Amino acid sequence: MSTRLIPDELRAAGGRCVAACHAFNDLSDVRSPHERVRRWFNLDASTLIPFVQAPVRREYVLRMNIHPSAFVDRCCIIVDTPTAGALVGARVVVGLGVCMYAGDRGIVIGDGALIGGGVIIIPYAPPQPRRQPEIEPEREGEEKPDDETQIEGRETGEPVSDEEMDDTDGEENVEEYIVEEVLDSRLSGEGLLQYSVRVGGGYATDPVWHPKKPGPPEDFDIWERAFTGDG
Repeated sequence: MSTRLIPDELRAAGGRCVAACHAFNDLSDVRSPHERVRRWFNLDASTLIPFVQAPVRREYVLRMNIHPSAFVDRCCIIVDTPTAGALVGARVVVGLGVCMYAGDRGIVIGDGALIGGGVIIIPYAPPQPRRQPEIEPEREGEEKPDDETQIEGRETGEPVSDEEMDDTDGEENVEEYIVEEVLDSRLSGEGLLQYSVRVGGGYATDPVWHPKKPGPPEDFDIWERAFTGDG
C-alpha cells in the first residue's frame, strides 16, 4: 500500500507505537515497576471516546453511555428522556440510520452486538399473557319443552303422574290400553300405583308406566283380569 493512501492520523499513530515499543524494550536494566507500568501505558493507545460519525441527533444527553470501543455510523437518532437513556456496550457496531427510542424503560445494547442499518430499537417489553375467554356457567333448572321432558321421563323410567296419563278419554286410545300382561308395579312420585304392562294389538312391552285405570271404563275389566291372572 502506498504511503500516500495512509491517512495522517494512522501514520502518526504508527510512529508513536514504534517509539513506545523501543522505550519499553529498553527496560531490561530498569528494575522500577512504576517505570515499567508508565511505559506500558504509552503502548496502550485506547481511545477514551467512541467513534461516532456525523450527523447524529439526541434529545437530552442526560442518560447516554456509549463505550469507547463502540462505533456509531452516520444519521443515528437517539431519543432519550430525563428518566431513561441508552447504554451501548463494548465493541458494538451501529449501522447507518439507526433510531433508538429509550421510552420509559431505557435501552441496553450488549457487548459485541452488531446493529444493521435502518433498525429501530425500542425498550424490551415482556409478552403479555393471553386473556382466556370467560365461559358462561350453565344455567341450572333450564326448562325444556314439554314433549322433550315427557320423552326423557319415558326413557329413564321416571315415575309418571296420573295427570300425565289422564289423556285417555278418546276412542283412539282404546286399543292401546288392552293389556295382555302386567310386568311390574311401583309407586309414582305422588304415591300412586303405576304398572308396567305388555299391551295388546301386536305391540311389544310398553315402556310407559300406566296408572291403575288406563283407559275408558269398558276396558277396566280386561285390565283387572290381566293383573290378577284370571285373564
